[in-house]
Amino acid sequence: MLAVPALAVMDPDSRRQSLTSSCALLLANPVLFFSLVAETNRATLRYGDEVPLDVIALRDRWEFGHLGRFMCHLVAFLALAWQSSRES
Repeated sequence: MLAVPALAVMDPDSRRQSLTSSCALLLANPVLFFSLVAETNRATLRYGDEVPLDVIALRDRWEFGHLGRFMCHLVAFLALAWQSSRES
């Protein structure tokens, strides 16, 4: 996660766009985690043994957070792989 911003600063302009997009996607990952996954985890801990009425909405929010994080990682990796295969 720290190498991609360093590469974006040090690299020539030809690869800067894919590196910048990969960096943005990797930086969006903690935002998604703390806004969706961690908040849902905190909400479910408050309920204890009782099943809340909005358990389906909480589960969907938790799963969407993990899916969003996976997609950010996947697209960032594909952008880096695509860029490295173009230059070789």
